[in-house]
Amino acid sequence: MCPMGTTPLLTPIHHECASYPCTTQDCCEPITCDPTRIFPKFSPDELNPNELTPPCAEVNTLETFQSCAIKCADGFKSTNGGSRNGLLVCSVLDPKYGGLAVPSINCEASVCETDELDSKFLLAESCINIKTREKCTVSCGVGYRGSTSLAVCKGKKNADTSSLQNLPECKVV
Repeated sequence: MCPMGTTPLLTPIHHECASYPCTTQDCCEPITCDPTRIFPKFSPDELNPNELTPPCAEVNTLETFQSCAIKCADGFKSTNGGSRNGLLVCSVLDPKYGGLAVPSINCEASVCETDELDSKFLLAESCINIKTREKCTVSCGVGYRGSTSLAVCKGKKNADTSSLQNLPECKVV
């Protein structure tokens, strides 16, 4: 039987591993997680808040119970009410299926800031309360002319706020 956090080798390299169940630790390998497959609401933490924990951007594979540093992606905020920084920990799901990288923080998309937009823009109803990475139609307001564009709510760099990008060019009539 393999110890916690390991699984039997798929291709036994030792003669004694050829028969299952595995009876020696040599027949087992660590269960791993791929930190690069984290959800889009997280980003690898470039700023390493804890020198003992490497940023996920520098790690290709985590073994069971290892961790790496993450933070909420730009335009996402922590629902824990605190820091946007956290850890991604490799946990055992099921030895048959490998590990699952579990975040210590939960991040959610921020509502896009539209109040500060110039009056030359006319926002479609779909723009009301849109969140980071969502899209809506923006056209030129009364007294202005120009094209209509599909604007995207984009997260501000290193912040948990978002603003509309790709706005149309509107000129006074």
